[in-house]
Amino acid sequence: MIETAQRPRPGSSPGRAAPFGSGGPSSFGDFCPVDSWAPPMNIYRLADRIDVCVELAGVDRDAIEVHVEPGRLTIRGQREAPQPTVRSKGQPMRIVVMEVRHGAFCRTVALPDHVDIPSAESHYEDGLLWVRIPLRQATQGRKR
Repeated sequence: MIETAQRPRPGSSPGRAAPFGSGGPSSFGDFCPVDSWAPPMNIYRLADRIDVCVELAGVDRDAIEVHVEPGRLTIRGQREAPQPTVRSKGQPMRIVVMEVRHGAFCRTVALPDHVDIPSAESHYEDGLLWVRIPLRQATQGRKR
């Protein structure tokens, strides 16, 4: 489920991901299509890692892409429109209210420089996607 990159992909541009932890609407930057919806997320900074929780109820596990690369985390995928499960053949249906978003979704968040990209992990359970990105220890100057 998680794809990592040590260097930016050829032809990719740095774009405009929001500063780490800002989380506002500007977090989507140039990396997500304009017509995609943005699932809600929480970002937690711990002493040794960053944990990201994204609410993706009703999304099939295989429809989620997680990409971690220098400076950014991108989560994208697709949620199908919910439909009633039991309906007689030919029975008309009229939508009265539709608040559950569906279609393509995407979120991009800027990451600090000192993340350990190859050690990033993700898991999806009970409609929540969790991405854990360890922080590298700051390199200290050599003593002479």
